[in-house]
Amino acid sequence: MQNVSWILPEKPCWLDSSETEFANDCFIKGEIQSLPTPAMKISLSYKSHNNISKTFEIPISKIFEINEDAPVLGIEDMVNLPCFNEPELLANLKIRYKNDIIFTYIGPTLLIINPYKILPIDFSSETIQKYKAYTMKTEKFLLNENPPHIFANAGLAYRQLFEQNRNQAMIISGESGAGKTESVKYMMKFIAALSSTETEKLQSKQHFLKIVS
Repeated sequence: MQNVSWILPEKPCWLDSSETEFANDCFIKGEIQSLPTPAMKISLSYKSHNNISKTFEIPISKIFEINEDAPVLGIEDMVNLPCFNEPELLANLKIRYKNDIIFTYIGPTLLIINPYKILPIDFSSETIQKYKAYTMKTEKFLLNENPPHIFANAGLAYRQLFEQNRNQAMIISGESGAGKTESVKYMMKFIAALSSTETEKLQSKQHFLKIVS
């Protein structure tokens, strides 16, 4: 059953845009005007395209809690979202994408949004060296000790290749044009940078790291 304890008058919320004229947005922001009726509907207001406030009734199942204290650059790992729901996931990704931050964790999974432009800093030699140094350190490898990046996930797989002494696989999935091929290229570039004389620090039997796209 949906939690309704947060539903209070004047409380901001997300609402399903299918109930409005905002056909191009999945969810928009609104404000609760009254508590649920016996029919489990609430009075809600939102700003229309011409910035006019509209009030109407909407089923309670069509509204979602909103995080009013979202960081300026979003949250790096969406498992830590205070309000874990679909509109909050989308809003967090939108904030990060607008700031050219294309990498976001959902736990150990890395979500990448194709920027459709070159982001030199993200894939520079300096960035490779930064993540390479972290991968080769002697302490335990933790993803959340560095900002989300494809190099961090590749580094973790590389470390586990030696520490667990077993084959590793990295699976890259997405729709056509999402950037899977480019992701594989950058992962291979980083793995190649790791595969130098420094790997003598890590001892293992012969195992393989497989990238599946």
